[in-house]
Amino acid sequence: MRGARTLETFLRDFGRDHQRRRGPNREGTRVRVGVDVGGTHLRVEAFDDDWKSVERLKIRVRDDMSPAGVAGQIKSALEGFSGIESLGVGLAGQMSADGSMVYNAPNLGWRNVAFKAELSTLLGLGSDRLAVVNDLNAVLWGEYVAGAAKGATDVLAAWVGSGVGGAIIADGRLVIGAGGKAGELGHVKVVVGGRRCGCGQDGCVEAYAGGVHLEKQVYALAAEHGLPGFEDPNAIDLALVDSQYRDVAVWTELWEKNTSYLALAIANALTVLNPSLLLLGGGVLENLENFRDLTLRKVVPLVLDAAREDLRIAFGELGDGAGTLGAAALSLQP
Repeated sequence: MRGARTLETFLRDFGRDHQRRRGPNREGTRVRVGVDVGGTHLRVEAFDDDWKSVERLKIRVRDDMSPAGVAGQIKSALEGFSGIESLGVGLAGQMSADGSMVYNAPNLGWRNVAFKAELSTLLGLGSDRLAVVNDLNAVLWGEYVAGAAKGATDVLAAWVGSGVGGAIIADGRLVIGAGGKAGELGHVKVVVGGRRCGCGQDGCVEAYAGGVHLEKQVYALAAEHGLPGFEDPNAIDLALVDSQYRDVAVWTELWEKNTSYLALAIANALTVLNPSLLLLGGGVLENLENFRDLTLRKVVPLVLDAAREDLRIAFGELGDGAGTLGAAALSLQP
């Protein structure tokens, strides 16, 4: 791959801590605010005209994940911010192209929710100053503005955490698709009639490689084979499985199978899109060393030879700050 580190060098060097960018707190500054709604926490961050962070906070949302509950907590969080020019909210879900309707947000338990209108009314903020966007689109756009994707015009992002998500930049523009659902990498089918996914369909790569589904598979296999240390389905330690990958045949088979599915989905997207950068992230890829290395070793050979000539692989640089920065930046998009 021209202009890129070798895969061996990339794997050796990876593991650094990604620090979020911080800036001075300037009173009186008009700010663009980004919100990242996760399955457990809600992160809020304000940026000045130079995209420097001026204030941030994190609050728990798991106690009330209803649309009204999340909207109310966003309102409460914003009470400490002044001079809000625009607000962008990123959340994991499938939504309309204009962000007005969230069709399915499995982690939040939402279906067919007009969240933008509800939030606009609650905040008294005009819809022209408010954007609701897919969380991975926000993450990729944040990395494009000031992170690992800065300067790249064609990017595929693949994030593997509790689920599997994707986002696309082509010719310097975020690709959202005709209905707003482009980039749904996690719902590429890898097994016909396979495992049931949270989206309601079968055989999605997320149902194999997403963290939530990895935990379910580990729990079931440990019970079937009498493997100790995995008796509580709510406390499955995937890092322990990853450390035992070479020593326990059950985990070897599981890791080999699921990384093959994930690599196939990513490689096929790379062949179709021909980006110059594959941007990776998410807790599974960042924290499970063997799972990550297996996936990356399998991805590259599966990509069309001509499509990988100029391909570079990198991990996101902004950490949790990418989602809030990207959401804030997208709130200014027409």
